[in-house]
Amino acid sequence: MLTKDEILERYLNLAPYVGNHRGVESASLELFAKHAADLSRPEAYLLAGLPQSPTRHNPRRHPESSRARRATVLAAAVNTGQLEASMATDIGQSNPRLESAPRPVLAPHFARLAFAERPGGGRTTLDSALQLRCENLVERHAARLPEGSDIALVAIDLETGAVRALIGSADPGDPIDGQVNGATAWRSPGSALKPFLYATAFEAHLATPETWIDDSPMELAGWSPQNFDGDFSGMVTATDALHRSLNIPAMRITKLAGLTRTIGVLESAGVRFRPGSAQAAGLALATGAAEVRLIDLTNAYATLGRNGQFKPWVLYADQAAEPASGPTVLSPRTCESLHTILSTRHRIQAARPDAHHFCWKTGTSSGFRDAWSLGHDDHYAIGIWIGHFSGAPSPEFIGAQAATPLLVDFFSGFDI
Repeated sequence: MLTKDEILERYLNLAPYVGNHRGVESASLELFAKHAADLSRPEAYLLAGLPQSPTRHNPRRHPESSRARRATVLAAAVNTGQLEASMATDIGQSNPRLESAPRPVLAPHFARLAFAERPGGGRTTLDSALQLRCENLVERHAARLPEGSDIALVAIDLETGAVRALIGSADPGDPIDGQVNGATAWRSPGSALKPFLYATAFEAHLATPETWIDDSPMELAGWSPQNFDGDFSGMVTATDALHRSLNIPAMRITKLAGLTRTIGVLESAGVRFRPGSAQAAGLALATGAAEVRLIDLTNAYATLGRNGQFKPWVLYADQAAEPASGPTVLSPRTCESLHTILSTRHRIQAARPDAHHFCWKTGTSSGFRDAWSLGHDDHYAIGIWIGHFSGAPSPEFIGAQAATPLLVDFFSGFDI
């Protein structure tokens, strides 16, 4: 069914060469730092012999074997009349210089995640321009953090649920931490779940943004939870409590709405928990006692950005093109209340003058191990996690201080 040229094209695109490189273009870049179309004859004849035994004839490790194999290929070319004997002799005496081309690896953690989901591959949802912009922002931000800090970032398109950018590690080239995908690692979210706790109570008509909540000491099975600043404020409104990320009011609002109902809203919005962990956390869910993944939590903020409509996050273009819309898990009225509370329109101190308005919430896990900042505007939901993959704490891992500046950098001056 194929012509000879088509068969040869497929062979050249699929044949193994050196290491994990398949195809003559990849091998040409790896060995000679040039495109296959730009190869000299000595280089081309060397490559032509490698697929017979790529490991045994690897010119980096076994130069004599690769030259001997090239001589066999040259002899075959002379015997079939494709090459003059004198030219074959000249080529056989040459020694092409081996040089690898510096090639940027774009979104390695996204690629691994996509291939794990669909080994056959396909056109992905990655926006290469946005990915590069995010990588540049992360690289600059990493320089401001304690040495060895890791950063993960996820950007989700609100309209389709498509993951447009994903960074799993501040340094993907690190032989240890670079192998971890922080976007899918299980970590404590701190206070980043709190908007959904209040949303549950708003949905059930048990509270409004103006409802007064008691911020005074409480005890749970011998545990006396504290606010981040160690102080108590007495009676506060739900709006003030969420603005200030107070723990005690959030736990009381969760108790009022019911833990099971609250977990149901979180999961319906897109948050995923380890089996049974959310129930086991109890009211401490408000302080991050149940671990979540950045990619799922970012998608939950995308649900808020769509005024309560859930869509699963997707990695392939054909999934993002599917017209079916997800269920509405939160009413537009509840989402509007949260937008009013969390918007930079009412928290000017977080935004730069060149920023367009967005909504966001921070999180800091117990012991300063995880710093989070998540938010959305009208186009994207963005999630950022900062910490050590080892779980080592740092006093600088506070969501508002470590992660939010990167979130603001993303939204500031962002011309859509």
